[in-house]
Amino acid sequence: MLKKLDKMKIGQRLKESFKHVIIDFMILLIIIVIAMVYIVKDYSKVLDKYAYPQGDIAMAMNYAAEVRSSTRGTVGYDSDEYINQMKEQHEEAIKNFDAKIEDIRTTMVTKEGKECMSAIDKAWKEYKQIDETVIEKGATTDDAQSLEAQKMMFDELAPKYEALDKTLKNLMSINVSKGNTERVKIEVVLIVLIVISYCLRNCSSLLNEACSEDIKWYRKTIK
Repeated sequence: MLKKLDKMKIGQRLKESFKHVIIDFMILLIIIVIAMVYIVKDYSKVLDKYAYPQGDIAMAMNYAAEVRSSTRGTVGYDSDEYINQMKEQHEEAIKNFDAKIEDIRTTMVTKEGKECMSAIDKAWKEYKQIDETVIEKGATTDDAQSLEAQKMMFDELAPKYEALDKTLKNLMSINVSKGNTERVKIEVVLIVLIVISYCLRNCSSLLNEACSEDIKWYRKTIK
């Protein structure tokens, strides 16, 4: 482009140089605006679809642990008062878990996330089936029934809890991985934007330098 400018008259060269400088800055401005819109939109996506749900998943894991803990208390206490308190906590923990899972479900947009939610639903259903039986057997002051329920917790309910916990951890892992991928995409866009800005700035600097030389030469000729 500089060779092309060398062949032009001084007036044309100045006009052409200024025109290219203006065009370069307009292109840079457009690229910056587009990049910023993309970054803001994608950053919002990262927060809504990956970052915030990670907190919800952690809370769901905590509620699942509370369900198990209250079941243990229900079948372990030998006082009707404490047993009833544990049953109330148990029901509350189940409601909290169900509500949190539904909150998480609305944020799952990927195939992997939806498949993981199906696995969680299946594991939770299987866990609750045995959990209900354990509560029915163990919510009593009868030592024999309580021991039977405790054995059932260890032999049958514990593996179901581990399966449920595994699906929740898998969902957390998927969310973290997807979130990191989106973060890398944002970083790539920023790097590309910096490179383009640098190239356009250098191009404009060369044109400005050419304009300056032309102006100096023109001033000398008119003296």
